[in-house]
Amino acid sequence: MPAMNPSPRRTTSRINRQDRLRESVCEKLDEFKRARDNAAVAGLARQRRFKPATDPHPPKSIQDILAPFKKHELQHRSVIMALASNLFVQRLPQKLADCIALEGFSHSTLVVHAASAPAKAELDRLLRQGLKEELQITTKGAIYRVRTAISRKLLNDTY
Repeated sequence: MPAMNPSPRRTTSRINRQDRLRESVCEKLDEFKRARDNAAVAGLARQRRFKPATDPHPPKSIQDILAPFKKHELQHRSVIMALASNLFVQRLPQKLADCIALEGFSHSTLVVHAASAPAKAELDRLLRQGLKEELQITTKGAIYRVRTAISRKLLNDTY
């Protein structure tokens, strides 16, 4: 029995179908690429429209860049220290207020130095009884901790 070979017409039609399919895939791919390129161009145009204006006078050094932030931080610290000192003056007994000094404020911690151990113990007791929470409310959460210490310098100045 002779082997059956497909007719030339069938082979041609199969090739034509494959060519047509390949052409349609290529057309779709080209269409996709055009759409992608158009979207990219539109995106660039949109970016150009909303691009922020560049500063005609760029800063000369890193200090020029950081200066406004440092100024704001110093103002913020001075306000917090003023609020804390006002609260201590109002809420502490005069005798205890004379024996303590607000040393500094850093990383949400207020450092308070006392002249003696009994003054430190009394201050700690008042802080536990609600002065710390009142301090947090007054400074709007800027002070989270209060660290107390005994200072020999204050001990020498008060006596």
